[in-house]
Amino acid sequence: MPSLLQLGELRVCVYAGSLSASRLVEQFLTFWSTYRFPIFYCSDEEIQHRHRKIWYLGILSPHILSEQVYPTWLSEDERRICAKIHRTWATTSFFRRERMSNQPLWIKRRPYLYIDYGSPNHSFCLISGDANDQLVNSVLVIYLLLNSIHLATWWHVLRDGLCLHSVGVVKENRGFLFLGDSEAGKTTVAKLSIACGYPALGDDLNIIMCAGESGYRLAAVPSPMLSPVGYSMLRPPLKGVFTLVQDRRDYLEPMSHRQTAHALFESFMQTPSGGKLPDEAACLAFRTCCNIARRIPGYELHFRKTSDFWEIIDERFSD
Repeated sequence: MPSLLQLGELRVCVYAGSLSASRLVEQFLTFWSTYRFPIFYCSDEEIQHRHRKIWYLGILSPHILSEQVYPTWLSEDERRICAKIHRTWATTSFFRRERMSNQPLWIKRRPYLYIDYGSPNHSFCLISGDANDQLVNSVLVIYLLLNSIHLATWWHVLRDGLCLHSVGVVKENRGFLFLGDSEAGKTTVAKLSIACGYPALGDDLNIIMCAGESGYRLAAVPSPMLSPVGYSMLRPPLKGVFTLVQDRRDYLEPMSHRQTAHALFESFMQTPSGGKLPDEAACLAFRTCCNIARRIPGYELHFRKTSDFWEIIDERFSD
């Protein structure tokens, strides 16, 4: 039975077409459930009804040579793509390092996982039928997670959204986004906020979703490493963007639209997929950064690793 994973406004469908793939999917969903992100189960008929409104990872064994076992909701073009991938993999020796259009994941010189992005609306993922080793499956699970996030990143970019390396915090149903390089203090801000009773969305990746005329909303995204602050499924409206600067006192320094857009785009490029998207998608992401910067105020937040910084944020956003 297909499973749908919620990532921002996107639902990614994970579908297993073989016994070995089913075992991997089961392990992947167990891994996913540790993040407490929602999982939905649906029938092939429901997928058919939702088709084109979701993206999916079709996990199909390369040993399946008959198209009769493909999911019924695949379109004719998608079936042709899937059959082409199967034929390519079926004729590839598992003992030779042959290069393919998209390099498969190699573990000890054996290709176990192969991702093909047929179009910006779907993805095909093949898993070798002999990938039963526990270590191998653990690597594949992480790889599937990263590709799910990649799909979500691309999907939201095409719909005026972004996935950013950031911390999101919710205070009084308002979302605040904190940006910065590693060691800038993002996790510290999340922990200090939680201690004050303000839930953190995530301390590594967050999605900005376009909400039309009403502005933008935030949503958490899991990362390959479990978050020390956990995750919140809240989706607050975005009210402010802050770049973190550790200092000896707490104060806000307003940023120009250009500075805010640059900070947003830099955080976008720091995500696992930031530098892997097509040039057209990167251009769309930069345009979205500029649009967000025009509507959402940006500041440099100088702080002392105490929760006192919330006092100056409250003062600035008192309305």
